[in-house]
Amino acid sequence: MYEDLASIEEGMAVLTATLDPALVHGPDALVALERSCRIMKLATTTAMLLGKRVHETDAWKPSGKASAAHLLADRSGITLGEAMSLLGTARKLAKMPKTDAAARKGKLSGKQAAEVAMGAAADPAAEDDLLDLADDASTAELAAESKRRRLAAAGDDELRRLTDPDEAVRTAVEIALASSGSKPEQQAARARWADALEGHDNLGQRTAVAAAAAAPDPAYVPGLLALAG
Repeated sequence: MYEDLASIEEGMAVLTATLDPALVHGPDALVALERSCRIMKLATTTAMLLGKRVHETDAWKPSGKASAAHLLADRSGITLGEAMSLLGTARKLAKMPKTDAAARKGKLSGKQAAEVAMGAAADPAAEDDLLDLADDASTAELAAESKRRRLAAAGDDELRRLTDPDEAVRTAVEIALASSGSKPEQQAARARWADALEGHDNLGQRTAVAAAAAAPDPAYVPGLLALAG
């Protein structure tokens, strides 16, 4: 596997370094664009599945990062929230063979896989419909249908989590805690979270504080607050 990935990486690096789009005929550029987009989807799925394994084996710890999600975000240049979503999706895919297969074939972006997985986790009967929608509709339309299916399947507690901003914040911190350290560390993180939320009314800030305070290192809080605005 390592040799295959290294070969693919080297090939893409050479192609990108030597690419002159002005010399590519329009129809050929379209074909190349479509293949490039599929490669993006395949690469995201590969990183998502390997990120799950890095989390399971604690292989992220020597990096000095706070969690596997922090490591994935740092290496890929995506946000912490996006990295957490990818790892959560990878866990769901283990119980969803159809969605897993579609992702492995390069048919789903990370966002599309997440929306299908969230909808199917709440309502297993929705999986086929959501996969069809991922093929034919925009990602925004897929997200709206996924949310509709989740709301339709939700009990009172789940409905509150999906619609109440503070419940969304609470969910963010619990997801972050799931990839942090021991129980004492998690208890300390919850205490930091409660203290840090004081005085922050903006939902983006509150979510950023929640994720940062859940990490073992509270130094994450100022940086994420600045990003949240």
